[in-house]
Amino acid sequence: MQPQRETMTDNLADIIHIIHIGCKSGTLTVERGEGRTLEEGFITFSGGRAVEAKVGQQSGLAAFNYLNMWQACRFSFINHEGQQTSSTFPFTSSQTSYPGNNGAASGQYSGGPASTHTTGGLHSYGAAEGRPLFPFRTQLGDAALQYPENIQLPRMQRRLLLLINGQRNIHELARLMVRNLNEVQILLNDLERSGLIQQ
Repeated sequence: MQPQRETMTDNLADIIHIIHIGCKSGTLTVERGEGRTLEEGFITFSGGRAVEAKVGQQSGLAAFNYLNMWQACRFSFINHEGQQTSSTFPFTSSQTSYPGNNGAASGQYSGGPASTHTTGGLHSYGAAEGRPLFPFRTQLGDAALQYPENIQLPRMQRRLLLLINGQRNIHELARLMVRNLNEVQILLNDLERSGLIQQ
């Protein structure tokens, strides 16, 4: 039987982040619209890591990225841990003020915590292994901003480095940079190779 999706959120990415930082295992089911405009999907998590996603005809990473951009929608979370199930999520969408990612929860790009040595998960659909939900600056990255004369960076990389705070995912960074995801990912890769961020 389908769980009742009675809980509302105005930003599904917040709910996904809560599941991620809580290292939850379970299935997040979501829907938005009504009648002909109704869209339904789900994301399955294992230890906070997104391992499967589907919405409409999309699946895997494409579905995850699409769902991660949903704003107002209804959802439910079925907890798989200890065989306890719940048709409602234990947190409300008002609990979305998160501490910065200090690196303790780095892992899969699309919602994975700690281990970069895991197999399976959404990286099998195309995301690289070892990506956390939110890139964050290293000590060298902080130093590059405090002492710009010591580390010369192209303007676009410096601008992105300023925006990286451990609380913005690649979609938010792309929106703020007014660049597409591929361009932002290339910049993130360059910053990581320079040791200024971890992603």
